Amino acid sequence: MTRPMTWNRLSHALIGVLALCLLAPPGRIQASTLPRAAADAISKGKIAAQANDYRLAARYFMQARSAAPGAPVIDYYLGLAESKLPGRELRAICWFGLYLINEPTLPKTLVTAIKHEIRVLSVRSEMSASSVLKLAQAAALKIAHVRRDGISFRSVAIVSIASDWAEDHHEFAAAKLIPTLSKHPGFQSMVWQDIAEDQVAAGDIASLNSAEATLQKAYLAATLVTAPPDSCDALLSIAYRAIDAGAVDITAESLATAKGIATARITNLSMRCGVLWQIAQAYASADNLTAAHKAAAAAAAITQSTGAQPYAAYRSDALAAIAYKMIFWSGGFKQDVQTAKRLKTELGTQTDGGDSELLKIVRLLLPTCTRMTHLQAGPLKIAQLISDPYYRCRTLLLITAREIRLQSANDLKDAGKRFLQLAQTANTIGDEEERIEIYYRLAPQQAHAGLTSDARATRAIVAHMAETSYFAGQRLLQLRAASAPPAKKAAALLQNELQTRLTKAYFLDLPDFLKTLPAAKSPAQLYSPLESAASSIIYERQNIDKALRLAGLN
Repeated sequence: MTRPMTWNRLSHALIGVLALCLLAPPGRIQASTLPRAAADAISKGKIAAQANDYRLAARYFMQARSAAPGAPVIDYYLGLAESKLPGRELRAICWFGLYLINEPTLPKTLVTAIKHEIRVLSVRSEMSASSVLKLAQAAALKIAHVRRDGISFRSVAIVSIASDWAEDHHEFAAAKLIPTLSKHPGFQSMVWQDIAEDQVAAGDIASLNSAEATLQKAYLAATLVTAPPDSCDALLSIAYRAIDAGAVDITAESLATAKGIATARITNLSMRCGVLWQIAQAYASADNLTAAHKAAAAAAAITQSTGAQPYAAYRSDALAAIAYKMIFWSGGFKQDVQTAKRLKTELGTQTDGGDSELLKIVRLLLPTCTRMTHLQAGPLKIAQLISDPYYRCRTLLLITAREIRLQSANDLKDAGKRFLQLAQTANTIGDEEERIEIYYRLAPQQAHAGLTSDARATRAIVAHMAETSYFAGQRLLQLRAASAPPAKKAAALLQNELQTRLTKAYFLDLPDFLKTLPAAKSPAQLYSPLESAASSIIYERQNIDKALRLAGLN
């Protein structure tokens, strides 16, 4: 048998091509220090790997992990074993990611080698998604032109395929499908928008210029849509993507055209009102407050003439967007408070009475508060408008955190008063999940202000609520996970991928999954599982990439 490879030699090799049985990775926990059951399972896994039975090796390593769940070395072995199995590339990436996160003192050369292997596995996963997507596309193009409710399922399938290509950064493949949608300008517009969204996400100047040209094509297709509401939907979607791309002309053109269509061609007044509120919100997002006010006034006039309140959610979103922009550009707390009061009045009868929007306004204002007088002139006055105890507490927590930063350690009287007010208000919150959230957020601020005994008492309240209430306990777990360090949060995300998301057949054995799809099935029946598999592979790879970025591993 070949002698064990040293770590110096290993650092110059690709991890994925090494004989599994020769590896003994360094770490806090070696196989020799593991429980007997785990060590035995690892030994059997190495024997299976030496015989090239990586599926059996992975099974033994999973047994070892069950016996010693806190041993990172087993994650390393699992990564190596599953990297050898077609379709398990994403699972292998997760195992390697967990190993790197939980073994932060590894030799730099080893970390570099594992990161390289992760990149190789990611490319292999992209190749797998592309191959499955090509099969799905071939099936979609064979679907008969049967219409259901006026829409061709074939066209819907092609749009989904094109969207998947764009999502996976294959813009040319997506664009090639557009001619097959010649009878459906709305669908053509959707594909162009998906391509533009991917171009905008790239972020560089060349990509943004390409996005602007692509959105112009999407706009032209949207104007050919015969149904006015559908055309307006497409134009609004284009406008938001144009805002992201910095394409001012397309934004203005899309919204002006949408408003013209809504005013002249949508005869249903309630529907026209809803579209106008959406246009008002889009104008506000584009920093065109004059046009936003005009669209909002047109929508309000319809409501006044009919006496109805159609599309209340669109109205709330539009009014809030306009208020945010007015505050952003006002530069004066007096005007900001007046805007907040007006918004509270306008939304007072809807949803939470506008309290959640006032919380967002305070969050928007706080970075501009550099003195205590600023807090008193703006955020604190707006907080007094909030009637819901949960949103009031959330707002006061933000304000108090700012107060603590602005004041010296010896002058925290106002913050101390605010803590008392917070505790009294928190006691009136009826929902126990919301109540435990406020107490959980309050304790660190008390500690930061030097009120250690108060912080200790608040933590005791949190512990008691978590013990006596299942829902409060679950909310506490969520809060702790959300506030965890990036590496720990990334590890939880990767672990969740392995346990709940990467468990479908195509993540465990892609070739076998493809064999289970009988050729005798109709194109429509064959398309669905193939497209689902391809889009899932793309989606989960992106999720895993985000987790790795969170941990600083790519």
